[in-house]
Amino acid sequence: MLARLPAHIPVDNGVDTYRVTYWTEHLGHAEIASGLLALPAGREARGVVTWLGGTNPTRMEAPAESAPYAALIAAAFAGNGFTLLAPDYVGLGLSRTYHPYFYEPTTVTSVIDMIRAARVATEGMGGRWDSRVYVIGFSEGAFAATAVHRSLESTPEPFVDLVESVGIGAPLDLADVAVPYALEGHSTASSMYLAYLAHAYSRVYAKPLTDLLRPDFATLVPALFDGEHDVDAIEAALPRDPRTMFNQDALAAFRPEASSWFRDALRANAHTDWSPRAPLRLYYGDSDIDVPAEATIRGARRMREHGGNVEWIDAGPYGHNEVMFRTVPRAVAWFKELGR
Repeated sequence: MLARLPAHIPVDNGVDTYRVTYWTEHLGHAEIASGLLALPAGREARGVVTWLGGTNPTRMEAPAESAPYAALIAAAFAGNGFTLLAPDYVGLGLSRTYHPYFYEPTTVTSVIDMIRAARVATEGMGGRWDSRVYVIGFSEGAFAATAVHRSLESTPEPFVDLVESVGIGAPLDLADVAVPYALEGHSTASSMYLAYLAHAYSRVYAKPLTDLLRPDFATLVPALFDGEHDVDAIEAALPRDPRTMFNQDALAAFRPEASSWFRDALRANAHTDWSPRAPLRLYYGDSDIDVPAEATIRGARRMREHGGNVEWIDAGPYGHNEVMFRTVPRAVAWFKELGR
């Protein structure tokens, strides 16, 4: 993983890591949640970085469960003087329910509750909480980062002063770009992404999974997204062409003038008709076959039309994961400059 970084990330200090366990809420029910807290060793923090990770269906691959990439993120940010928070998300880590994939209300609540819990934990260990908060997310986490940014500006949170946000490979337009594109099967992960969404939304909105999937897949998919199967196992169990999982009515709902409860729900959870006040930077890759550049650009343009402080940045001819590896070093340098 380190070999994929385009440049070295200098590290200024050591890092102490902890698992934080806290309560959050999903659909009106209290849920246990967990996340990684990394503190800069031997110095006061220069701010708080909240890292929101990409698509992961497996509880044991969440940040607080010692996922390999989490060590890299902790070293990159906490090793440069920031308090680093990395929520596991509801349904992952210690949480035993299903993961409400791309469901904005629970995503936002679980992240903000992690920030609250991390402040209490930091101060309880004798550290000083620096209220300057930077939010950065990749893929699903980029969707989450923009949603958290919006929430922190619309409903200010005590002890949180949002400085900037970064989204990497952000699927902001779900209903009209990202999901129709995924249905075309460009990526080997397309079927996994779509099955994850169908499973999560059918449970969140209390709709039969057979509204979306053929009966055989409506039986198979809940067993795959039990939090125990990893990406490789899920992809191996699903067809290469994602359209073969869906029934004809569900496919027809993604024609330009058509609609359905599922497509309406995708629109309801992907808010782009708002105006960020703190800077929001959105990076995309020209060769990203998981999240097409247009899914980022179209959403960013809508925010700009509302007067938002947003910019969309072409990271170059790179694929989905490569954009992350190239953007994280930039974000470290950028946040350090702002956190002086």
